[in-house]
Amino acid sequence: MGLFLVPLLAAAKIPLTCGPGVTLKLSTPVSSQGSLLVLEVQSRKPLTEVTAQWNSKNVPFWQVSDERSDATGVAAVDRRQALLGVDLEKPPGTYPVLVHVQTASDKPESCTLEIPVHAGRFATERLAVGKEFVEPSPEQIKRANEERDKLRAVFDQVTPEKLWDGDFRVPLDGVTTGGNFGKRRILNGQSGSPHSGVDFPSPTGTPIHAAQSGRVALA
Repeated sequence: MGLFLVPLLAAAKIPLTCGPGVTLKLSTPVSSQGSLLVLEVQSRKPLTEVTAQWNSKNVPFWQVSDERSDATGVAAVDRRQALLGVDLEKPPGTYPVLVHVQTASDKPESCTLEIPVHAGRFATERLAVGKEFVEPSPEQIKRANEERDKLRAVFDQVTPEKLWDGDFRVPLDGVTTGGNFGKRRILNGQSGSPHSGVDFPSPTGTPIHAAQSGRVALA
């Protein structure tokens, strides 16, 4: 899926307090279409519950084992992190992520982070092609709809546990980055969806490595 993690919280904004001894951080104060954010919750007390809603969906958190100081310099006892994906076609604007936290000795708290989303900069390719490429047959439309529904069912699944560990890697040896992410093709004046993956061209037979551990959802 073309997902690679940047160093977590490298450009963290000023933390937001969310109840006694609890702070929220984002990996960056602003984002753009197609980007990935890391949300971190730090608490001086053990957390009994942490949930968040982003894009009207629940966001799963995972535990972080190493200690880190909160905004006051006091070591956090409990740290949780979650990923917030920004859709390639999400309109620019400001969007809320709602966070709920609960410790054993304090009342539940709810806090909102407002996240500015800017327009992304992606390549556009304009092509003139035969009409069969922009005017699909009924059979092609039926197949495309079936494949779309199958993919939506896969993407709607949320894995509560974190399936990866450590750094991600590029699938090819000797390659540092891919291309085409976000690129949009305009065929005969008709705009298509942006390219949501990352392409790594290579000759047939080239060894391909998994970017990380995980679970195959569709092959």
